[in-house]
Amino acid sequence: MNILALTDLRGQIQYTERLAEVCREAAVEAVVFSGNVVDGGARVAEWMAARSKGLRHDYAKPEVRDQEHADLQLYNRFLDILGALNLPCYIVPGQLDAPERLFLQASVNHEVVAPTLAQVHRSFAPLGRNFVVAGFGGRLTAEKREAVWAVEYPFWEAEFSFDFLQRLDQERILLFHTPPAGTDLDLHRGKHIGAQVVNTLIKAYHPKFVFCGEALDGQGKAMIGSSLVVNPGPLADGYYAVLDTREKQVYFGDLR
Repeated sequence: MNILALTDLRGQIQYTERLAEVCREAAVEAVVFSGNVVDGGARVAEWMAARSKGLRHDYAKPEVRDQEHADLQLYNRFLDILGALNLPCYIVPGQLDAPERLFLQASVNHEVVAPTLAQVHRSFAPLGRNFVVAGFGGRLTAEKREAVWAVEYPFWEAEFSFDFLQRLDQERILLFHTPPAGTDLDLHRGKHIGAQVVNTLIKAYHPKFVFCGEALDGQGKAMIGSSLVVNPGPLADGYYAVLDTREKQVYFGDLR
């Protein structure tokens, strides 16, 4: 089976126009997306500015409200494109896909009209007869939960999120936004941003394959235990990856 891996679109929707072509040429049978459909724009700017000055965030600002409207349009367009591929597609939110309710609302609505689309954040969906895909999106952090200005969760939420896997017999594929620590898959603008809790979950549940994102300079693959972990690189820069599950080979592509 060939799986197309995508992450970090960050609003650069033009790169999705060639996804159908990539799927045909690479004989893709499923698609995974590790979060950050949008870049957050005015919302993120307000959040960062208020935090740096110790001020209260103001979601009522017109530019922030306008950003929510623009983000919802982008979610809908991106999910329409994934649905039109007529392939099983599995998605989780990224740190920038806020407010959390907006991403969840858009994805649930599209699951109704596009049954091949599965939002697997804190959940799972089957892939063929042999695999099950489970995910946990958002930025994993030691700090408190944030669901309005960004999508961030404390480590402990992720630690308790996959207990249901113990009752499933299929081979596991895990989908994270946050990369694991200890490899260059988590390299982001000169810093390593991985979370050790991802490594812990990989070692606990022994997935066959793992996909992650967030780290814009972390394109690559690595083995953690017996699990092959892939960061396809940001789709915002045209990057993607195709995993051959039979041969355990990864091809990295560029849409530019």
